[in-house]
Amino acid sequence: MTASVWTPPRFADRAAGRGNNFNLLRILAAIGVLISHAYPISLGPDAAEPLSAQLGGITLGTVSVMIFFSISGFFITRSFAARASLARFLQARCLRLFPALIVVSAVTVLVAGFWLTTAPQTVFWAAVPEYVLRNITLFSLNYDLPGVFAANLYGPAINGSLWTLSYEVLCYLGVVVAGLAGLLARPWLFALALIGFAGSYALNMVHPLHARIDSLLLLGLPFAIGMAFWVWRKVIPLSAPLAVALFGIAYLTRQTALLYQRPSPLTLWGFPKLAISDSMRPHGQEAGMAGIVITRRELTAAELRAAAGRTKDARAARRMLAIALVLEGVDRATAAQTCGMDRQTLRDWVHRYNAEGLAGLVNRTVPHRPRRLGPAQMAELAAWVEAGPDPARDGVVRWRRKDLQHRIATAFGVVLHERSVGKQLAALGFRRLSVRPQHPRSDPEVQAAFQKNSPER
Repeated sequence: MTASVWTPPRFADRAAGRGNNFNLLRILAAIGVLISHAYPISLGPDAAEPLSAQLGGITLGTVSVMIFFSISGFFITRSFAARASLARFLQARCLRLFPALIVVSAVTVLVAGFWLTTAPQTVFWAAVPEYVLRNITLFSLNYDLPGVFAANLYGPAINGSLWTLSYEVLCYLGVVVAGLAGLLARPWLFALALIGFAGSYALNMVHPLHARIDSLLLLGLPFAIGMAFWVWRKVIPLSAPLAVALFGIAYLTRQTALLYQRPSPLTLWGFPKLAISDSMRPHGQEAGMAGIVITRRELTAAELRAAAGRTKDARAARRMLAIALVLEGVDRATAAQTCGMDRQTLRDWVHRYNAEGLAGLVNRTVPHRPRRLGPAQMAELAAWVEAGPDPARDGVVRWRRKDLQHRIATAFGVVLHERSVGKQLAALGFRRLSVRPQHPRSDPEVQAAFQKNSPER
């Protein structure tokens, strides 16, 4: 009788059914993203996210997003191989993405419109069609709605993580190309393609390419690794000692060129303020912006300087010069200090400039409320003050603001605060100083006779 040799199960043995804990991995990755983002959102952009110190700038949020994309790479590749036609595969992908995206957009609009927005309803609902349609396109996202989260520390972005969907769609197309080219059925061809992709990734680490290509490579690598797990699913063993050994190798080489990754934000491009932490960067982020992004680009830095030279508003000119400095790559603190403001103030003016252009950099005039007393009522009030009070009717011999307040309410039906009464009197030219009051029963002749007959001291 021969003894059987134990062999570890293969990846295909666990991936076939539902007892594989893939959903648990997704939940843990989602929790990791929430925890990682909580640090800079609640403590400020300088707060260090978990794992950033241990992994040389790679944060818990970045690791979690890579887990999402690697799992997606495995299952999307399996989905393509299981479909009878390309049309059915594309249909399945659309049904997976767009119904949920439409529901999320609708719920966001309804909750924001009825409970969150501080903007006028006409302004809010006028912006809704563009918000929904642009987000459904996936490649021209709109993260803001009028009056929603306008006072938030990191700007008014809503559902900022939607930016990853466009890259996921591009990864889906990569699966289609690999499948039609026969790479999925020929592991050795897939290995060559994977080596070429890894070479492109390494080249981008040394010489960064365009921002979109950079993010596609950063997210495409874990997706390609997930595809590789499907291609070699029948060969890859599920071995705890092997997993521990690979983890140890990764940890020991984390600071070396073998596992070098240029710190690059991944998970919150939709939040225009999150530009410092590893897992958060807005699309189009300038290197020197340090937390703010200028989306309005019809004027260059030189044109902003020219506009600052033409304007007669010195304060607006300083704001134009500060934005010009930011466009030239100067960090926010230096740009703000150079133009006589603090970083928070510059951030607020950038928001105004993004929304309104140069007109937003001018101080707004606050409209004054119309006077509550008309010209005829003001004239009658002046006559009251000149004539003085009637002791029999008013109960006083000298007007006080409190007395005039009661008289105005009785005669005109207008209730004013005592301070408002004082402002009305000041507008009429009256002052608080007045002559000594005279008693209504006083007799000037008796007073004069008394003064003449009084003995000298």
